[in-house]
Amino acid sequence: MTTLGLLIGSMPLARTQHQLIRLLTDAAPDHTTVVPLDAQRLPHHAPYDDVPVPTPAHEWRRSIAELDGIVVLAPTVERSIPGALKNAIDWAGTAGGPSALEGTPTIIAGVSVGPLPRFASLQHLRTVLTDVGAALRSQPETVLFATPEAFDGSGAAVDPDLIDEARDLMSAAAGLTVHVRRTDAVASTTDPVAEVLTAGPAPVSPVEGIPVA
Repeated sequence: MTTLGLLIGSMPLARTQHQLIRLLTDAAPDHTTVVPLDAQRLPHHAPYDDVPVPTPAHEWRRSIAELDGIVVLAPTVERSIPGALKNAIDWAGTAGGPSALEGTPTIIAGVSVGPLPRFASLQHLRTVLTDVGAALRSQPETVLFATPEAFDGSGAAVDPDLIDEARDLMSAAAGLTVHVRRTDAVASTTDPVAEVLTAGPAPVSPVEGIPVA
């Protein structure tokens, strides 16, 4: 069984978020479990170097490290990715110790609710994930057009092109994950994120704002 995390950047419409989760979960191949990732409890600031990792961030890093692979969807916001998505990646990859994304098979895709998105946002996302060590699929670039008309009143996808793209994306993610994990097993006997999974509970520390000495 392959477990894929699903991380979606903030969409203009809240219902689109739920519709995409449903679509991509249904589109996953057999023997694949999709786990939606919720980063809402993370601190709203970048990790500090001189303050212990807050408990929500510690739990976030563990949830990432436990995955076999990850699918990241990013809408375009001012030619870049949503700030909350960047924050989630920062806490997974740079919050002290090894990156929870180190070596993690990762596939990215753009998502649009209407106009063609700028590919600058996907390039930005690719750069950010590469810097934290994710094992990214290089090509092709994929964009899901999740317009309101692509879903019916119950939230189910009805656009055949969108459904096909979703199936292709999730199939590619499952295939990449199996390939990378097998290659890693042959090439190395060490797990690059073992320290994340074996770390003890995080000490209590401020969740928001700059700590007061």
